[in-house]
Amino acid sequence: MNDVITSKKMIVKHKKYILFFLAPLLLMTSCRTSKHLKTSQQPGADSTVAVGRHEPPKPEPRLDAVANSQCASLTANYNCTVDGVAVTGQIRLLRDSIIWISVNKFVEMGRIVATPTRVKGFVRIPGVYFDGGYEEIASRWGIDVDFATLQALLLGDLPEGCVSEGDVKNMGENIAVIFRQQVHPQRRIAVVKNAATSKIVTSEVADIGNRQIIHCEYTNRTGAANGSMPSAIGVHLTSPKFKVSTTLLMEKYSFGQPLGFPYSVPSRCKKL
Repeated sequence: MNDVITSKKMIVKHKKYILFFLAPLLLMTSCRTSKHLKTSQQPGADSTVAVGRHEPPKPEPRLDAVANSQCASLTANYNCTVDGVAVTGQIRLLRDSIIWISVNKFVEMGRIVATPTRVKGFVRIPGVYFDGGYEEIASRWGIDVDFATLQALLLGDLPEGCVSEGDVKNMGENIAVIFRQQVHPQRRIAVVKNAATSKIVTSEVADIGNRQIIHCEYTNRTGAANGSMPSAIGVHLTSPKFKVSTTLLMEKYSFGQPLGFPYSVPSRCKKL
């Protein structure tokens, strides 16, 4: 009992560090699921245990107009400010399989590995780690996320299985469309995209049932150097239990390279 009380006090005392752990994960809550995606993972195994090198799959043709064909795998550096403290880090993504994130402040503060079925992550200060499914994140923190939506928001893309609701609204050089995500009947995704390039400018994911909204704004998506990926992602997340707002400044994108996803929980870390 005393251990539980001590753990709760520790989490409250170091709230901003817990935000470092959660925010990068939440900021990036699919691109289409590749049925023929090949990795070193065996059927039924959790891909977070595959720590070696992964050759990126060849991109499959995309039918929607907002495809990012260079994103079979990517690496990018980022910096952002969370709870008034600036942090940096790196994001590695293997499409439809793994999102790997490091969070640094002078030294590495934490690391996150998300797969389609679960999330693992640790924070060195105050020395805690999390290992569980998306349902547990929803029940404990009130954040209803999934790998598919995280990946789509990170790439500035639209998840598979979205059905348009209503007419397209013209907004000068942009158009606005509202989609319903078939696998989540109460979820709506309102996107504004450039009429000429079809690249998404803003994306807002709203869950009617739990009053959750994730609003993302994408800037500078025209440069050849970053493969038309956003140079900045402004994120505003609101739910009954959690609020966070920040801007991810993205740089040094690389595409199609073999990736490693090292992960191990430091000693003395306690499970959340």
